[in-house]
Amino acid sequence: MKKRYWVLLAVFLFVVASLIFGEDETAKTKETAKETVKTTETKKAEEKDAPKKEANKEKVKKVEKVEKKETTKKEASSTKTSLGNIQIRPLMNGTRTERIGEYALINSDKSFATKENLLKFFKEDVSKVEDANFLVVDLNDGTGLHVVGGMPLVTYGQFDKEDHNVSQQWESIIVDVGAGTVKGTMHEGVPANKALITK
Repeated sequence: MKKRYWVLLAVFLFVVASLIFGEDETAKTKETAKETVKTTETKKAEEKDAPKKEANKEKVKKVEKVEKKETTKKEASSTKTSLGNIQIRPLMNGTRTERIGEYALINSDKSFATKENLLKFFKEDVSKVEDANFLVVDLNDGTGLHVVGGMPLVTYGQFDKEDHNVSQQWESIIVDVGAGTVKGTMHEGVPANKALITK
């Protein structure tokens, strides 16, 4: 009977040990199976989404091409004004990676920057640039004009050809279409010989 007792005890301990260690193995097997299923599902989802991602990339490329064509068309189609031909250009953010608006550029000559032409421009032509954030006029002698949003306030000064802006402001010019007057005021510290309108 002692022998039988020891055999039963050994079998019992074996069964208990199998259950204890077998559950760990089963749990590990279940976790491995779940991870395998997740990995397989992720791969299938990625494979399924791959055509969508490619399609989105193509859409982005098409939009960029359309924007580029629109910009090229606007640049190519210039509108004649009393100060010269207007070209609409894209206005880029500070890092030049994103379009944030547009501006109007007129390549002109200082002989066109007269009181009469400024009055005529604000009376007849300013509506042609109403969608632009601002207007710059390059007078092609190192000077230029800057107009914000079609307002009859013009800034005259040194022109930066690379950034298309007035880098040093010398004179503020108010164009009063109703009264038919153009008046300039020199900025403080600027010599009188740099005036365009103020004499």
